[in-house]
Amino acid sequence: KKMISFTPNNKKFQENNIAFPENAKIADMKAYLTYIYLLDPTANQIYRYPRAEGGFGEKQDWLKAGTDIKNSVAFGINEDLFIAAKTQIIPFLKGNKDDKINFENPNIPLAIEKIFAAPGFENIYVLDNKNHRVAVYSKDGKITAQYWNKSIAGIKDFTVDEKNKVIYLQKKDSLLKFSME
Repeated sequence: KKMISFTPNNKKFQENNIAFPENAKIADMKAYLTYIYLLDPTANQIYRYPRAEGGFGEKQDWLKAGTDIKNSVAFGINEDLFIAAKTQIIPFLKGNKDDKINFENPNIPLAIEKIFAAPGFENIYVLDNKNHRVAVYSKDGKITAQYWNKSIAGIKDFTVDEKNKVIYLQKKDSLLKFSME
């Protein structure tokens, strides 16, 4: 229940003040602009903390009532927020479910482990360990590509360099690099 930040310009680690909710079961965390977002599926909520002197300010419940995210495993964030529930992606805009975006279901159903989105990116990326693939979606929910490779089994996390068309996959003790060309 601590948050430690790294500042690249002075190359220092620093403990940040943050008040986590009692009994929180945080499944994922992302930074966007000057906020930290925490996914707590058991509480059916995403908490948003504003940056403050020495850490973070008071938490805000970011999700509006009415959407069940108890089966969520991760989320990605760019201008919108995308929650990954095991077999589907749920888009949100300003805390409300965005019904204008419907994510296409592939012929082989998703088994989502992680999701990746970043500000300015054209796409949303989904890691599916079970089916050894990374699925790529446009911002309007259409599948634009799928990359299969047996090495994708057992991946713990991933990141994407969209500009250079590269996917980096983290295994327990190694890092893999795949080209998206």
